[in-house]
Amino acid sequence: MITSGTLVSVSAWGAIGGFRRDFFLDYVDLEFCLRARAAGHRVLRSLRPTIRHAIGRPKRRRLLWRTVTPTNHDRTRRYSITRNRVVVWRTYWRREARFVATDALGFVKEFIKVALFESDRRAKLRAIAAAIRDGGRAL
Repeated sequence: MITSGTLVSVSAWGAIGGFRRDFFLDYVDLEFCLRARAAGHRVLRSLRPTIRHAIGRPKRRRLLWRTVTPTNHDRTRRYSITRNRVVVWRTYWRREARFVATDALGFVKEFIKVALFESDRRAKLRAIAAAIRDGGRAL
């Protein structure tokens, strides 16, 4: 779940301890949902949201026979996304193996889109590499 438009029970929020303060923007909401599930709370998603929220500055591109949509986040956001993602993987890989595997596949797809289609690729790829290193050290 992304935080935009999220409804959270005040009692669940208090019991779980709120959002992680060491995360900025990226994966804050996702990590909170994983912690909520681990604490026995249900996480529900509406299939008919009433708000629209764009992630990044998406732009459609062609890759062979498919259309792909890179998000075009700047290198600072690319660092934040990747670092927090790695911390979440390290924290939840035992309890949420399916989620981590799915998210790792998503990371590979994002990496390819960045490498092939986004501007400022080198800086973004360096930021991703630094984030993997830093995420591996964090906790």
